[in-house]
This record gives sequence, structure tokens and C-alpha cells, in this order.
Amino acid sequence: MGFVGGGWYEFCAIRSMEENKTAFEEKIRAQLKQRHAEIDYLKAQMNEKKADARIAYEQRLDDLERQRSSLEAKLDELSRASGSALEELKKGVSESWDRFSSSVDQARQEFN
Repeated sequence: MGFVGGGWYEFCAIRSMEENKTAFEEKIRAQLKQRHAEIDYLKAQMNEKKADARIAYEQRLDDLERQRSSLEAKLDELSRASGSALEELKKGVSESWDRFSSSVDQARQEFN
């Protein structure tokens, strides 16, 4: 029983690429879940803020929610990707994650 086309090595390379994609996606989704909990914490703190600070807080949280939604959409796109598009999408997800994570950290500093 042989492998047609690229053979065993190509099969292993493709399988390894899929496993790396899955591990990467799971890692980002887990980190996203943790950051989502932090956003929920920030929302709870928002309820304690005075009215004037509340507007800025709400705008910041809206921005974080948009960034989170965008990142989740990119993760969904990544889960459907294969081949040459995979590395470019992973790079885009990583960059989006870095911006999102930095924004959450900055919001925590601003409102604590």
C-alpha cells in the first residue's frame, strides 16, 4: 500500500502543517477566552465608574469588542484555510492578537 503523488513525506508534511494549524488555533482561542473574561471584568468595573468616566469607558469597551469580533472572524477563516494561505493567515491572526492583547492591557491600566 503506497502513497500516490508526493508519497509518504508529503503526506507527513501536510499532516504536520494541519496539526500546527490546529495547535495554533487552539492556543489563540484559549488566550481569547481568557481575554474575554478580562473584558467582562472591565465591564463590571464600568458599572462602578461615575457618569463622565463611564462614556470613555464604554467607548473603549466597544472598541475592544470590535477587535475581539475581528479576531474571532480571522480565527474562523484560519480554521478553513489550507495551503499557501495558511501562513499568511497565521501571521494576520498573530498581528491581530498582539494588537488586541495590547489594547486590553492598555484599557486595564487606564481604568484601574
